[in-house]
Amino acid sequence: MESQFRHTCDQLTFQTAEQFQVWRASQKFRAFSLDKYEAECACITLYVNALIQSSHAMVHWPLLLHRSESPDFNLRFGEDPTTGVEHSTITSTKYQQFRAESLKDLEDRVVSLDAFKIGGPPTSDINAGWVGNEPEREWSALAFRKCKEKLEKLNRAQFTKNARNELLLNTVSYLPNLDIQLAIQMLGKLLTQEVADEKYQCTFDAISIIYGKTTIPQALVRQEHSTRSGA
Repeated sequence: MESQFRHTCDQLTFQTAEQFQVWRASQKFRAFSLDKYEAECACITLYVNALIQSSHAMVHWPLLLHRSESPDFNLRFGEDPTTGVEHSTITSTKYQQFRAESLKDLEDRVVSLDAFKIGGPPTSDINAGWVGNEPEREWSALAFRKCKEKLEKLNRAQFTKNARNELLLNTVSYLPNLDIQLAIQMLGKLLTQEVADEKYQCTFDAISIIYGKTTIPQALVRQEHSTRSGA
C-alpha cells in the first residue's frame, strides 16, 4: 500500500517546541495504520511529543529527527549525542489477519476490537474467556517476544549503534481491561531475567510504550540509567 504521507518525516529540524507542535498538528499519521511508514511516523511523533509534554530532562533544542533503516529513527536534542530509536509493533498474527480482512471493505473502515489469545480465534464478547491478570500476561508475552527479536537485531554487526539506543513499541492488539502499568512491570521482570546472564553485548537504554491513546516514554529504563525496572 502506497502511503499518501511519504517523505514527510524523513529528515526534520525543529528549533522550538512550538514549531514541533505546529508541524504535528498538520500531520494525519495513524499509529494503527497497516502502512508501515505511516505507523512509524505516527509513533515517533507520539513519542517525541510525550517527552516534550513530560518536560523530560533529555529534551533540548533544536531537535533533529532523521528516519533511517537501522535503527528506524535517529534523534538529537540540542548538543546531546544522537539517540537511535528502533520501532516495532506488539500484536498477534491472528489479530493482524483480522484487521487486514476488516479493512478490505472500504465502506466499513472501523475494525472491531475483538479479544485474541495467542493462536486463538476472535470472540464476539471482548471479555469472554479472560480471567484475572490474563490480559496483562498476554500483553507481556507478546511484548517480550518482540523485545527479544529487537535485542537480537540490536546486537547484529550491521545495526548502527548510537550513544543511546531505545526501543519504541506500539500495541495494535486490543486486550480487554488491560492494566498497562502492571503489564509493563511484568515485561520488565521478563527482560531482567533475559539479560541477566549478559548474553547480549548491547541492550536498549530505554523502552517506550504506546497503548491506545496512551504514550509512556521510557517506561522501562536500564538499571544503570535509572532506579526503575529496565531492559
